[in-house]
Amino acid sequence: MIKKLLFAFVFVFIFSIVIPSETNASGSYLRIGDNWIARFDPPHEAKGKYHIHIYERKVQKGAINMDGTNHGGRNLAKVPKKVQKRLKRSTKYKQHAKKSIKFERKKRWSTFSK
Repeated sequence: MIKKLLFAFVFVFIFSIVIPSETNASGSYLRIGDNWIARFDPPHEAKGKYHIHIYERKVQKGAINMDGTNHGGRNLAKVPKKVQKRLKRSTKYKQHAKKSIKFERKKRWSTFSK
């Protein structure tokens, strides 16, 4: 019985290291103020886009791709305009936008050259 439990524990532990769950955020965070936080994420797959998740007190209120399209069926409708303005004025947002533009150009060139 103990061997089975130990085996199960080791299996789950190794499996969780090899295949990280989707709840693990790969991006960086920015405090926007008034209990609002933005998480900047790179694309999760080759066809993906750079995007931002926005939280109020750990509850996701919106998500948007850097090109302005919805991300994961979410948009910024539940995020106040003043929070959106603060986000878009931040240095981190501007850096993320530059990375997004470079990534999209690379994607276009790689599909064009095939």
